[in-house]
Amino acid sequence: MGNTAKSLAIAAALALSVAANATITSYNLVDDPLNFSVSIDYQPGQSAEFYSTSGKWYASAAFIPLGGGIEVIAGSMLHLVAPHANELAPNPHGFNFAFIITAGVASLPNPDWASSVHPNEGHQDSFTAAITPSQLNVYPYTLTLTGSHPVPEPQQFAVLAGLGLLGFGVYRRMRS
Repeated sequence: MGNTAKSLAIAAALALSVAANATITSYNLVDDPLNFSVSIDYQPGQSAEFYSTSGKWYASAAFIPLGGGIEVIAGSMLHLVAPHANELAPNPHGFNFAFIITAGVASLPNPDWASSVHPNEGHQDSFTAAITPSQLNVYPYTLTLTGSHPVPEPQQFAVLAGLGLLGFGVYRRMRS
């Protein structure tokens, strides 16, 4: 069986399992050029579940029960837009994460995080995936995915300039 056929078979199996087991609830979705966040509540079931969203950011997560109270949660995130006018393209570096849940406890590191530098610019994207107790108290736990493209605000520049002036004043007093 070719790679394309295997991929289609896996996608079809995941789609059928999602239709059969409605155990994923997503909420608090934020998807703008600089920030991404989504919370996904999950109830372990007998078959695999899959979550995906795509806009200015892409995020996916697969929830795979292995039996005996052990589950694997794995996925990826990617920033799909160039947030600054002069950037040539979006950041091609993404973030992959995986957790093994044993008896409701997530493996370490939790949260899992990464920071990826844009190859053409000096900017970076930050990603986080974390497993926490359910925020809706309906399902056992919540997977929270966040992404950000930090941009210095004018207030940050003002604080840095103020600290520089303060340091220069101390330097001049010490010299005299």
